[in-house]
Amino acid sequence: MTENPYNPAFGVVPKYYMTNSDISDKFIEGLKHTNDNWRETIITGIRGSGKTTIISDVIQKTMKRDDIVVVSVNAGTSEMLMEIISGLQRKIQRLPKFKSISFKIPSILDVNYEASTKVTSFRYEVEDILSLAQELGITVVIAIDEVQKHSAALRDYVAAYQQWKMQSLPVATLMAGLPSAVNDMLNDAVLTFFKRANQVHISQLNEQDILTNYQQVFGKRMNIVLISKMVEDTFNYAFLFQLIGFYVWFIDKKAYQSTDIDDALALSKKRLFKEIYEPMINDLSKNDRVVLKASRVAFDDKNITISRLKEESAMDDNTISTYRIRLINAEIFKAVGQGLLQYKLPYFKEFLDYYYEK
Repeated sequence: MTENPYNPAFGVVPKYYMTNSDISDKFIEGLKHTNDNWRETIITGIRGSGKTTIISDVIQKTMKRDDIVVVSVNAGTSEMLMEIISGLQRKIQRLPKFKSISFKIPSILDVNYEASTKVTSFRYEVEDILSLAQELGITVVIAIDEVQKHSAALRDYVAAYQQWKMQSLPVATLMAGLPSAVNDMLNDAVLTFFKRANQVHISQLNEQDILTNYQQVFGKRMNIVLISKMVEDTFNYAFLFQLIGFYVWFIDKKAYQSTDIDDALALSKKRLFKEIYEPMINDLSKNDRVVLKASRVAFDDKNITISRLKEESAMDDNTISTYRIRLINAEIFKAVGQGLLQYKLPYFKEFLDYYYEK
């Protein structure tokens, strides 16, 4: 059995990487121009939509270049600022350009230098590295994944970043986060600088692209009806595209039957629920979860009726309106008409039944 061409692991650039690869290409192209809007880019999307994969794709595509250095950090770590400094120290020193310089290097790049643990030093320590990068013709990309709400480190980073930009230093930022977290970040009074950033929302995959891919990979072992069923089962969702392809390949039949596709979907749902939906619901507030639980009762096979949702949640008009908007911003609900909502995520009602009845 040859290597499985599908990879549902988070952050890995899979062999079949569709649609979103042009985002990384546009970002890298934007680095050529000092004032290009792509130099400050924020990627949003639900879990499993491919945000982290875009950062990984940028890293892979620039890995062998000597004019771009990418440092990737996670905003959820308490040491984010120190990790940026450490990453720059290591990567700049490994470049052939660095080894051939004839002028004095900043003390921060000395092998015996110990970075300060003080936040106030962060701006100036990175500033020294960026000044050297400018001398060497290098653009520094700082990629920040898992943007967090109310992050002190992120505030300090943005404050420093504004100063670097004012000095025309060669730096760019690529951020990624859930829609609700990014929305909260942009509404933070200290972080308004990034309201002008290029915002990219990752949408669904193109259905025809999925169909073409599955035909190329499985076309000799299943008919178009089964291939179309696979496509339909993905709901054009990037994670499900990889999951279903992964499990169908793993089942490995010379001639697939409909039950094989059903088995692959069942396995895919288990991972979808555990790896995407459970963390998602656990991150919500207590009242968000009250509304979600009530939505199971307010659901009528297609729509969620807001009047019934309010009744089951025991909330007044203003309160239910607040949480309706919150769950729409979290991309769990979508408005479909006057007084009606639907689940935006594939198999989410099935997940809620599993979650609240287990």
